[in-house]
Amino acid sequence: MVMASALGMVVDASIATTVSFVAEQLGGTLNQEDLTGAFKASVAYALSQQQENIERSLFFKCEERHRNDLLSEFVKNSEVQGGLEKLLEDEGLPDSDIFCELLKNIAAEKNIELNEIGLNHWIDLFFEDFFERTVGIRFQVAKQRYLKQLCIRLQQVEFIGIAVESREQDQVALLENIFVVPDLRGDSPKTDYLSRERELLELEEAKGRQMALIREQQLEVGNDIELGPITSATKILNQVNGSRFVILGDPGSGKTTLLRYFTLKLAEGKPEEIGLGSGDDWLPILVRIRDWVLRLQDCSFLEYLQGYCERSLSVCRLPEDFFDYWLNRGKALILLDGLDEVVDEATRQEVVNRIRSFLNISDYKKNPAIITSRPAGYRRSFFQMDSYPHFELQKFDEPKIEQFVDNWYNKRQLDPEEALEGKKSLLGAFEQNNRIKLLSSNPLLLTIVAMIHRYQAYLPRKRYELYDKAVDTLLLRWDQGKKLKSPVDRDIPESQRLQYLIPDDFRRLMEMLAYWIHDFTETNDREKGTLIERADLIEQLSISIKEILEEKNKKLSRHSARLEAERFIEFIRDRTGLMNEQGQDCYAFAHKIFQEYLTAQEIYYRQSDEFEEVINHVRKYLHVAHWREVILLLIAQQVRGNPSKILKEILGLDSDYEKWLHRDLLFAGSCLAEDVQVKDKGLATQILRQLVQL
Repeated sequence: MVMASALGMVVDASIATTVSFVAEQLGGTLNQEDLTGAFKASVAYALSQQQENIERSLFFKCEERHRNDLLSEFVKNSEVQGGLEKLLEDEGLPDSDIFCELLKNIAAEKNIELNEIGLNHWIDLFFEDFFERTVGIRFQVAKQRYLKQLCIRLQQVEFIGIAVESREQDQVALLENIFVVPDLRGDSPKTDYLSRERELLELEEAKGRQMALIREQQLEVGNDIELGPITSATKILNQVNGSRFVILGDPGSGKTTLLRYFTLKLAEGKPEEIGLGSGDDWLPILVRIRDWVLRLQDCSFLEYLQGYCERSLSVCRLPEDFFDYWLNRGKALILLDGLDEVVDEATRQEVVNRIRSFLNISDYKKNPAIITSRPAGYRRSFFQMDSYPHFELQKFDEPKIEQFVDNWYNKRQLDPEEALEGKKSLLGAFEQNNRIKLLSSNPLLLTIVAMIHRYQAYLPRKRYELYDKAVDTLLLRWDQGKKLKSPVDRDIPESQRLQYLIPDDFRRLMEMLAYWIHDFTETNDREKGTLIERADLIEQLSISIKEILEEKNKKLSRHSARLEAERFIEFIRDRTGLMNEQGQDCYAFAHKIFQEYLTAQEIYYRQSDEFEEVINHVRKYLHVAHWREVILLLIAQQVRGNPSKILKEILGLDSDYEKWLHRDLLFAGSCLAEDVQVKDKGLATQILRQLVQL
């Protein structure tokens, strides 16, 4: 009866107006029915509590119709609306004195007598009760603020760190416009991956590292194991409620972009697009593990999340138990990115333990979670595979490359005809050059290729110019694009920070290393670089580091050079995408073409004015398959009269069986196809005529 008499139709209408305004100010998607109900109930509660003590009752001196009129004006007041808005933003209870004064002023204007003894008491009762009734609504308000900031942060992809000259408008794109959903290959249920790890360790102890490497390569190409099923990345989350997964992928394969896409879809309220229930109230929690590690000893995971939102997302006033609220309901998608970026092995193991402990909290077990890592340095024992199915990101196949190119031009080129021309040109370039097409199966490298093509409207005929951009990106700029200041970032242990090398040395050092690796042994794999043991790598790097520093008149002891070599390996492995650890203590270039290109650069660096270094390599390796790409890339960079000299040398070699096989002539033709600048036009014509006749 109290509520019915106190809140007549006039007051109800005022409450509806206020609730509608407050909801609109807070994002417009709140449940206004629940908010209205809480508001009315709190007014009624304050009235009913005061009726128990008539001397403290605010309205006992005025008639009911005056009371309703007074409440109606009070509810509609902008000061009240602002107070409710701040309260729902979890800024705490408002100052009752302000609203007491407001109510007194309204009463004075209407000549209504109030019992001022009960004024503060009524105001406090109302706001305290409303605060208690709107816990869920306050979490929803905070969630909207949080999701809005996530959208701002994630919806645009900035191509920071990609070493490609471009127009300002081309340096950013909407994630949704260019994203291509990758495929994942699940672990085969018939393969005991833990036994594989033990097998390799035992084989190494018994027969040496080389035998273990051979066996590891056999396993990698699937000779001895059954491959698991392939599924779209957006389908793994709908398998079972509370599923947890580990996604492994090489540098540039799209691990971070995939988690950003999942987060963005939930922030946009589209869970069904990533395999979660349509209309469900999901909260994404995206954490870059390397950032969390910086606060590992200072706070819990939930405390880190609260601080991260305030520091990095600019989301203030989150309720104290904000994340716990959704975690307890099983409606948080936990996305932990980049376990491999934790450099120190002991810290990495501690992080794994903390992740497992957090996800195993009984109240949190229903929440799905995804952890990503490079395969290098990851151990299947980190997360039990029966509880955490493992998936590996697949390279882009031809349809996905075409889809990316389609998105790239359709969404970023306003003129449909120009977009169509751009797509045809880029796809045509892939068809003409299979090496670039192979390179573009990696999403990061595909993006580099697409940026070059969009800016220049074509891909350079000189492949080395394209590879130069890719190497520069992966070696020097990619990690900067991840917001790192330098390779001596504060999350790197002191023992692993480079002491003597500077970024200007990195490229030169990798050229020297590539040449040594390429000359050291060969691989018949079209894509993967040569595998080198860590001990051999350190030894060679030590020699090269001393040489580089001596060129700058800096002496370094053998011991110091070795320590710097060890630090450089850690930097290359953990901070760049150019060289990977492929198996325990075994390294290789991420793609064989980088090994070949940098080898060619080393020869180019060595060549003297007499040009003998280049000629000697041509004579020695012209028809060695392992060196073919190196020689082509080397010749393509020559200037002035050098290309003509090399072509004459090739045609004059008279290689074995040249009369029947024409290998010298065909190689000379391949050089012309690389757009080699031949000043002797007669020589070029001679080669072309002989090819036509052949």
